[in-house]
Amino acid sequence: MVKTAEQTPVPTKKPIISVVVSPELKTDLEKWAEEEGRTVSNLSERILSRAIREWKAEQSKDDEVVANE
Repeated sequence: MVKTAEQTPVPTKKPIISVVVSPELKTDLEKWAEEEGRTVSNLSERILSRAIREWKAEQSKDDEVVANE
């Protein structure tokens, strides 16, 4: 179960991870999530998903360079 800001259990089948951040980053994430009408958890997943896609794309480019050498 995932706990929301109100500490209400929300059932999920997704794996759960914990991240330690600075108070400033937490505040910024909360503001951003509020502006988008999302939870901090949902916003964090979107940010991480985008970063992983970019990382994988970069890895593919690196693999192509090595293959062409």
